[in-house]
Amino acid sequence: MRGAGACPAGPEKRNLPPPALTMDTEHPPPRALFSRLSSMLSHELRNPLSSVKLSVQTLARNADLSERDRRRLAIAEREIRTLERMLTMFAEYGRERSAAVETVSLRELLVQAAESIAPELLERRQSVQVTGHPGPHTVRADAHRTRPVLAQLFLNAASALPAGAPVEVALSPVPGGGTQLAVRDLGATLSAEEQACVFEPFASRLARGGGLSLAALRQVMLDQEGRAEVHPDANPGTLFALTFAPG
Repeated sequence: MRGAGACPAGPEKRNLPPPALTMDTEHPPPRALFSRLSSMLSHELRNPLSSVKLSVQTLARNADLSERDRRRLAIAEREIRTLERMLTMFAEYGRERSAAVETVSLRELLVQAAESIAPELLERRQSVQVTGHPGPHTVRADAHRTRPVLAQLFLNAASALPAGAPVEVALSPVPGGGTQLAVRDLGATLSAEEQACVFEPFASRLARGGGLSLAALRQVMLDQEGRAEVHPDANPGTLFALTFAPG
């Protein structure tokens, strides 16, 4: 019997032998396999994807293109960016190297994350607005890894908002040091059972796309001595709270 708060079980499998458990290099555990696969995909897919992106951008600079062709190229470029983000989430969850943690300004990190998704936000006339306690909020973080997972969290929230509505990000100090970042996703209404597995890979329906963005987010936060939590409340949607260690 599944306990309360556990992730929903998949289809029941009968008459199957138990899986063999091994730690040798010939049959590595699932996380190691995932890491190898993500590394291979990142290498094998990013290079041709970059070539396609460059070709699309080159075509878009042609002044003789019709408006219809420009719209088609804009759609192609948008989908290429989506694929790039999916590869990044895949690589982040499978990453085995330790985080390169340093002291950074969380406000500057948020600006950089928002700039990386500027074309998507511009299409919907949206922006990322930072509110809450003033100050730079100096924290400990791996900026290179944190930017893309924050950007995906912002996109998740933006997709549930009407065109023109801003994504609101609230910063607040944490007792004892550190900063909490809070983002509300209006499209995320979770049952108690779903709350238990919202950060599990491929389990959450809120991780748009391949189902890894929230798992990658938690992994990055844990690797830099932070934490990721979900807080459903009386207002519509769900509040995602990320706690960063003090810098």
